[in-house]
Amino acid sequence: MHVNSAAQPSTSSSDGPSVRILVDVRRFPWIRRLAADYAYDFRAVAPFFSGDPADRAAWADAIARSVETTRALFEQGRAVCDGVGGRLRLELRFTWLGGTRVLERVERGRSRLLDERPTLGAADVPILLWRAAHWTRVQS
Repeated sequence: MHVNSAAQPSTSSSDGPSVRILVDVRRFPWIRRLAADYAYDFRAVAPFFSGDPADRAAWADAIARSVETTRALFEQGRAVCDGVGGRLRLELRFTWLGGTRVLERVERGRSRLLDERPTLGAADVPILLWRAAHWTRVQS
């Protein structure tokens, strides 16, 4: 295992010491993408991840927990799409629907996420249009 952890004093934060995680990217090339996303603070993924970075099952579990949290946040924010009018309402609905569609792909492809990111494409347009046409307002 080529993972080292060292506590170092934080120079940019007043909430205690930061932790620097060093990973051999030659052994774990997929970690580059994660590092780019969370380079500012590894604690952003810490609530979801506990395990060996080489263990794909640990990552699948972390992704499952983050999907659960994200889905709950999406549901809380859904009412915002109906709280505005005009073109903004439509844009927010499509943004919400697109994010939900990506979240579905993340949930289905947990084990493949370390190698490929889910994206939306032309095949998703009819699904998003259908869902937007059948949108039901959330009761607040």
